[in-house]
Amino acid sequence: MKTISAISSVLLLTAVACLGGQTGDPSGRSDDEGGNTGGGQCDEVLHPIGSVDETTPLGFSAAQVLEFAAGQFESSIAWGTPSNVTFGPESGMSDLTMTVTYDGGPAYFVESTPKDDGLESGGLSIGFGGCNNSLRIDVTVSVHTAGGALAETFVTTLEAGSLYSAAFAEPLDPAALSGSFEILGVDPPEGQIKQFGLNATLTPFGFTGTLTSILEVRIPGPPGDPNGGAVGASWVTYATFPGSAACASDNGDTSGFAMPPTNTISGFSGAQMIEQWSAATPVEVAWLDGTTTELTLAATPTGDGCVRLGAWYGTEPFRASYPVQITATTADGRLDGEYVGKIDVVPDAEGNVQTIFGSASLPLELEQAAQSGFSELGDVSRYQRLFFALDTRIDGSESKCHAVLNGLIDPPCLTIPPPPDPGGMGAPGCTGTEVTPIERAQWGEPDE
Repeated sequence: MKTISAISSVLLLTAVACLGGQTGDPSGRSDDEGGNTGGGQCDEVLHPIGSVDETTPLGFSAAQVLEFAAGQFESSIAWGTPSNVTFGPESGMSDLTMTVTYDGGPAYFVESTPKDDGLESGGLSIGFGGCNNSLRIDVTVSVHTAGGALAETFVTTLEAGSLYSAAFAEPLDPAALSGSFEILGVDPPEGQIKQFGLNATLTPFGFTGTLTSILEVRIPGPPGDPNGGAVGASWVTYATFPGSAACASDNGDTSGFAMPPTNTISGFSGAQMIEQWSAATPVEVAWLDGTTTELTLAATPTGDGCVRLGAWYGTEPFRASYPVQITATTADGRLDGEYVGKIDVVPDAEGNVQTIFGSASLPLELEQAAQSGFSELGDVSRYQRLFFALDTRIDGSESKCHAVLNGLIDPPCLTIPPPPDPGGMGAPGCTGTEVTPIERAQWGEPDE
């Protein structure tokens, strides 16, 4: 039995250096073995694998993927509260058991290339995420929740773009489930549930997934509309596992799983990466007036981190994010602040640590200017509000870092929208917020 509290991996830590800030459908199946699946923006050729022990052009075998992706997995599951769909019978937090079994079914190396878009220029169409080679393995999955809402067993396809994660996305019929899950109502009532399904991503150090659908609503058009109106769609999340509070985000996404900073993920721990980030300073920075000083940054972990997975794009197998308290001080005393921030760790396709980001942001009213940590700001009364931002990046090849306090002025059209154009073309455009750096400490080349 595998649980998300049993954290282990075999990746190696590489040297890092300063600082800055999935989707797809893996379930496509070939109509005939070795055929071209040709889905979406990519041409895909499936090459059957003779043995799961065979090393593929990706540099690993199906057997190596199955070492971490097959077995029994247990975690919590958080049932959602979407505003546009009601369902039952489970709610709140529950428990989930998922079993992945390989029965000797087919496996394929998938060669994926961008489709020719037919332009005379020879341009290529590349969808979101690009076209990445992968490994596909047919497996049997059983998913059960403690309250009986899900009790499903199905054959699906695992998709692995790297040795460190594999995923599936299985369409389901909400009216034909073996469990007791039931959609009780939708808002508006004429809405239709589309693309209902379960997806999951598994790694050597944990797993995560969601139960989702789209709510499609037809919007009637005016009399005589040749298109018969328009179709609107909204995303519905019914459940997320493990549903960790450490992975909660502003948009309600709780995918990913909690990772204490002392636990090892990929040959490193969050605590080690936070220490590495802090060790990148002191460094010399330049102020807006051209003078220089020395800046020192330090971060302290404040809770569990969150690991989010990107199984279907091999360039970033996962991203680990840790909440921290950041201090920033300069030798000349012009900056002395403390901020709530985060440290993000991003590996390369092989799972080696490639980049460490450190960031913090703090919106401020004018009377709160001192909370930015900057002194000698002068008169800031011409601005409507202030915004502090710290962005740092360490990746061994470049350093792009700055701590800045910006003054913001919003155009009147943001707070008092102009009336629609009499010609029926909607409201005229609105200029963006004026952003002016009041003070900035910077090292490395600035981002454009």
